[in-house]
Amino acid sequence: MAIYTREQVVIDSLQGASQTMTHETIQVTKTPTMTNGTLLVAARTEAADGDIAAAIAYVIDDVAITNTDIATNDVLTVSAVSGLDWVKFNSNALKIGSTPLTGAQITAFAKKTQAV
Repeated sequence: MAIYTREQVVIDSLQGASQTMTHETIQVTKTPTMTNGTLLVAARTEAADGDIAAAIAYVIDDVAITNTDIATNDVLTVSAVSGLDWVKFNSNALKIGSTPLTGAQITAFAKKTQAV
């Protein structure tokens, strides 16, 4: 049996928030850079730098996306944070594609959410 480890994307949720309030199951088309912690826009595609301040709709929070059996362009179902203002994010785990956010990007995203 394979054992997956991952950096925790969500550190905590606000009092009273359950995972049914903070997460949704969504379908995404895998890209070469999509991974756990990748920021997505409403179209469920990878966000770009210009999307960070206002257009982020989801953050992938599912280790299954790192499975090496999943190929680029495969459509898969993942768990993603959708209640962005109901959780505290681990800013070290947040990414544009597979690239960790810079300090400036974290600051911009934290104005919309609770990235720490």
